[in-house]
Amino acid sequence: MTTSVTDTAVSPASEVPAGRSVSGVAEDDASMRAWAEELVARARSEGVELTGDNGLLTALVRRVLQTGLEVETGEAFESSSAIAARVWPGWQ
Repeated sequence: MTTSVTDTAVSPASEVPAGRSVSGVAEDDASMRAWAEELVARARSEGVELTGDNGLLTALVRRVLQTGLEVETGEAFESSSAIAARVWPGWQ
């Protein structure tokens, strides 16, 4: 029996396998492949589905996109706030 990602505790997105940085993984295809293989092996050992609406891949893509949008939105807001503070002193 397989388990969906929504039924299983998943480590925080900020966790990167020991000894690796996110930028190092993204720039190095061999490291990215090893990281993906570790993730898939762990999912299989825990009975997590890899594909489908509740699968690991769907959840992972969703989380990466949501996090990226949150970061981009936050940076845009911080930039807008800094500009507004310069234009309108005392604005917050």
